[in-house]
Amino acid sequence: MQLLPTTKHFKTVSELIKALSESDDNFRLPYERTDVNDSFFKPENDTFEVLINKKKEKILIPDSRQYPFLYRGQQTEFIPCLPTIYRGNPSDLQIFIERLRQIEFKKLLDQHPVVKGFFKRHNFRIDSIGLAQHYGLKTDILDLTNDLEIALFFALCPYCKENDYYKPISKGGSQTAILYVVIPSIIDFKTQTYFEDKISVIGLQPFARPGIQKGFCIHLKKEECFNAYKFTFNYTKSDSEYFYEKFEQGKKLWVKDILAEKAKIIASQTAFSMSTFKQTYEDYSIKGVSKNKLKKLLLESGISISTHTDVVRFSDCELREIVNKWNNEQINTSIHQIRRKFWQEKIEDKAGKRHEFRTLEMLRHAELLRLVGNRSGIEEDLNQENKNTSSSNHSSNKWSTGWQKVPGHFELIKSETFLEKKDCVVEL
Repeated sequence: MQLLPTTKHFKTVSELIKALSESDDNFRLPYERTDVNDSFFKPENDTFEVLINKKKEKILIPDSRQYPFLYRGQQTEFIPCLPTIYRGNPSDLQIFIERLRQIEFKKLLDQHPVVKGFFKRHNFRIDSIGLAQHYGLKTDILDLTNDLEIALFFALCPYCKENDYYKPISKGGSQTAILYVVIPSIIDFKTQTYFEDKISVIGLQPFARPGIQKGFCIHLKKEECFNAYKFTFNYTKSDSEYFYEKFEQGKKLWVKDILAEKAKIIASQTAFSMSTFKQTYEDYSIKGVSKNKLKKLLLESGISISTHTDVVRFSDCELREIVNKWNNEQINTSIHQIRRKFWQEKIEDKAGKRHEFRTLEMLRHAELLRLVGNRSGIEEDLNQENKNTSSSNHSSNKWSTGWQKVPGHFELIKSETFLEKKDCVVEL
């Protein structure tokens, strides 16, 4: 079986969907291949499983039977395909300015009552860079999703920056779009990690966009190429209108909320506090440039640093509105969406210690098992990825092809809810 279709261009959207769906089906394990079992193992829509990463943080990953592919849809091909912070060949100073905005954005998140009173209280990871990307700030990541139809929406419906919305195309005839496909098992194979290094989960966050878009991302360094499988396909005005309506004129994916308005202010901000500057310098200092010299360069570029500059904040009225909406409208949705699969260690043939949440490492083991089951082309893909990595000055990385023994365990077959209302209530 092939990992991905050998055809690189498809004449219609439906042909592309059919070919990729067949590739996805090839990753099903033997016991999943009956129609009854396939239906049973399919998670409920718009739910998220809690997984534990190496830092013991709780990641809210879009709940899926499997994660063989991640997708990125684009209207147009850009060569090279770069994250927003690196587009236009920016200087180190220009990149630092965008980092200032990212830190400012993180400060805004930290004062949000749902972030403090629910996500941080339960140790759910807050992905400030992922959120910044989804809300229009420039970052060093490219968006991915594990939902093919969501990727196709972004490929078929152009974005209107002036009015901040998506729309269907107006042209008649046949158009061409791009779909990138990433195999996370192969990309993360060299680090022996899964979804917490090169590729990471954005997933469910305190704000709607990443969760609704089933967000993942890939981190790229400056001048690093985006290595993915590229497919082109033809589509029509009716195809674009179909996906536009499927996602409620784009409003289902491009949610307008209070964070979107704050992010617009931060995206054009030119005055920053000294604490924001110090934090940004600590995290993203420019080699060979001192703090004093950097402040001077920023001032010459129209960026001021002051001890008296207030960060962008939520007003008291906005904070009360956020808390009331969460407690009165959003708690029940969160209880339904956030799920777990508890598991127990295997001691001989008996169940031992119980663990409440699976780990990203356990997910990696499962996905590697699926990859081995679909073994055609694996060596070629690994060798190509190794070649791409070596060309990026990482030639010391070598693939380990030895077998690894995975400890046996018992785990819940389908994820279940576990939060109660008392676990979710937040206060000012």
